[in-house]
Amino acid sequence: MAQVAGQRTSYDGASYTITPLVPQKRAIADLIEMIDPYDIPFLKYLGIGPEGKGGQSKVAQFRIQNWPSTKVEWLEDDLQPLSTTLGATMAATATTATLAVTFGSANIVRPGNVILVDNEYMLIRAVSSDSGTVTRMFGGSSGSHASGATVEIVSTARDEGDESDAGFTTQITAPYNYTQILQDEIKVSRSQNKVAQYGLAAEYDYQVAKKFKEQMRLLEKTLFHGVRNAGGSATGTGTTNPRSMGGLPVFVTTNTSALGDVALTQNDVETQIQNAWSNGGMPNLLVCNAWVKRKLSSFYASPVRTARTEKTGGVVIDQIETEFGVLGVLMTRWCPSTELWIVSTDYIGVLPFDEFFDEPLAKTGDYMRGQIVGEYTFVCKNDGAHARITGISTNS
Repeated sequence: MAQVAGQRTSYDGASYTITPLVPQKRAIADLIEMIDPYDIPFLKYLGIGPEGKGGQSKVAQFRIQNWPSTKVEWLEDDLQPLSTTLGATMAATATTATLAVTFGSANIVRPGNVILVDNEYMLIRAVSSDSGTVTRMFGGSSGSHASGATVEIVSTARDEGDESDAGFTTQITAPYNYTQILQDEIKVSRSQNKVAQYGLAAEYDYQVAKKFKEQMRLLEKTLFHGVRNAGGSATGTGTTNPRSMGGLPVFVTTNTSALGDVALTQNDVETQIQNAWSNGGMPNLLVCNAWVKRKLSSFYASPVRTARTEKTGGVVIDQIETEFGVLGVLMTRWCPSTELWIVSTDYIGVLPFDEFFDEPLAKTGDYMRGQIVGEYTFVCKNDGAHARITGISTNS
């Protein structure tokens, strides 16, 4: 009996047994280099292997806990917030006085904090529950302040010899995601695999490479559409749901703007870049589809300086320069056409639980059979470091 690659044949004196050599699975991560970068540009940018920038382990880079596991967790902490809002209107007063002012979250302030409301500086003297006693006109002119006005902590000025007061304490959080299995089967008849064909040596290997590309496309799409699910019972269906990883929409919730099917403007883009920067991020990449890429090019094409050429028209914008740094522009066909993502790439990554591989499967007929399998998860740290614009018109 002919031996087929990837199988083991044994004979017990009565019959032959063919067993797939499962331990001889072929890791095909090297096929990534064969994929057109336009097919999976976001994955190409982030990398799908276990190592990130500079060869550093992604587990170490993202401070992953309990890895490997089908649930991935990472630790996050924040510094003390430096702003809140007034919970009630404050009337103007022409003299220095103390007033009870209601804060949206009074626990972020403490006695001695200098705060700024509109154009008036005040000094926090005492804090109780959701209100604080303040000295008005600590600096600046007095005025009325509407409920909801921003209260910004700008400094601290303590009395000499004061007793210590408890400060604001943040709690470490553990955001999480789940791994997701991507799989497809390859099945090719023995004859089809052997027949001579133009352009390929063996049908089975060709189908393996093709299925691999298809799964990579789905993995990139998952970054924009992924639904986080632990797996388990599905209510009302009598079946169980598989584990699935959450994508960008699960984690980016702070800096969001819904345009409502109106045209994107340069101000829309730069406002969200500023929001991500203000929340501690260093955004360095815009991710979008073709329409939004064209809009971005129209915003920034006029100030571009180029060498003169007689046979080329138009300008391609691959980077934009703002007050908050230089950001790359990455176009992927898998990003929804009505969305723009602004990300700080140091805080995001694709982490492999099992990198894609192919392996033979048991068969009962005259064919070759195998599967492509990979298991991955997505890490997105520090929500405030990223931003999202949705509802972008695709015809104006």
